[in-house]
Amino acid sequence: MVIALNGQLRMRVGVAVHDLAAGDSISFLADQPHTYENPGSSEIRCHDIIIYSR
Repeated sequence: MVIALNGQLRMRVGVAVHDLAAGDSISFLADQPHTYENPGSSEIRCHDIIIYSR
């Protein structure tokens, strides 16, 4: 799960593109190709939460 705290965050998960703004979140399976991008001119801060199965 990724939660955008401020700025703009572009997530590419597989072939899908998701643009997140402050307060937006996305969850995905992290074993698939993914990238984090900053499409804006200001700093982006986000929480990146990884949950492992037991």
